[in-house]
Amino acid sequence: VEESVSEPETEAPDVTNVLLFGVDGRDVSQTIGRSDSIIVLSLDKTHNKIKLSSIARDTYAEVEGYGKTKINNAFSYGGPQLAVKTINQNCNLDAKDFVAVNFLQLSEIIDYIGGVTINVDEDEREVMEGYIQELNRLGIETEPVTETGDLLLSGGQAVAYARNRYTGNDLNRMERQREVLYAMVQAVLDMDIQKYPELISMILSQCVTSLTDEEMIAMGSWALLSKPSFEQYALPNDDCNAHGETINEQWHFVYDLDNAAQLLHGFIYEDAE
Repeated sequence: VEESVSEPETEAPDVTNVLLFGVDGRDVSQTIGRSDSIIVLSLDKTHNKIKLSSIARDTYAEVEGYGKTKINNAFSYGGPQLAVKTINQNCNLDAKDFVAVNFLQLSEIIDYIGGVTINVDEDEREVMEGYIQELNRLGIETEPVTETGDLLLSGGQAVAYARNRYTGNDLNRMERQREVLYAMVQAVLDMDIQKYPELISMILSQCVTSLTDEEMIAMGSWALLSKPSFEQYALPNDDCNAHGETINEQWHFVYDLDNAAQLLHGFIYEDAE
């Protein structure tokens, strides 16, 4: 009798996904509102990589209990719990943890780690000035940016850079947000590991998160010791056949989310085949 030969089982990649939400609010004590920024932070220990994947806030998606709407509305409808559920359902992910931070709170975290180094061009510098003036009116003291090139930006300056809606399109804006996050990770990795507990306490005081301080320290220690490479991704992209469409008098990114979920899954887990 001929026995059938089964395919050997392949071990699932060791990947931890954490959802990062930048919340569009101006009260530094609040993280309530629509998620102005949605980034999937993937710690891929199998391939020794940290991956940052942006999801456009205007993506037209199903939000449980509310029907089709902008994906960033999930946060305002049901807080980070509904936002996490919405991203998982629409993007075929398994994220259990999240970090939600107001952009103004983010400025304090960036100042705490000593600023971030970002390459700023002249168009970006000019647009940043309007945001810097707004931050100063809100009581966030922020110096104007007078130069271009690779600059060490303060927290307020980095927030002004990340919030720029006018240089390029929304996909360029998402790229700037990933640049700031990447620069933050680099700055943290350059810190003395002995300072991590104090840093974690400061971060926990400035954001809403499901992570414990022990979990955050473990993630930081892995990144420090493993020295992973960084990769970036965004939805939608050229492979999504996305188009802009006005629905219920609001502009949306419309694209096949099943296809997009496969693309994102392939990037995060490197199993596109």
